[in-house]
Amino acid sequence: MGDKPFKLMFPSLYSLVRNKGAMVAHVLSTSPLNVTFRRALVGDNMDKWLRLVGSILQVQLDDQNDCFSWSLSNKTFSVQSMYKDIMRAKGVPQQCITWKVKLPL
Repeated sequence: MGDKPFKLMFPSLYSLVRNKGAMVAHVLSTSPLNVTFRRALVGDNMDKWLRLVGSILQVQLDDQNDCFSWSLSNKTFSVQSMYKDIMRAKGVPQQCITWKVKLPL
């Protein structure tokens, strides 16, 4: 939702969920939601779960592929411009799996 993944918005729920790799589309395609936790949600975690569910109930997914996009003021897209912008902002994110992917030459 927005520009943050759920695991950063709700870290305590993420630590309790069984399937950390579940796709949002798969979870939303079932009723009730296809999410299980390692233990019962109580107190603050239950409040966070209800807030999360309430925020995604309005989401309408479609069959189009996801895409990444960003904008740089008065610049055109290039890999170089993206790299410079990331490095200028705060460096390569620690959690960014993209930087760890090994591709054939």
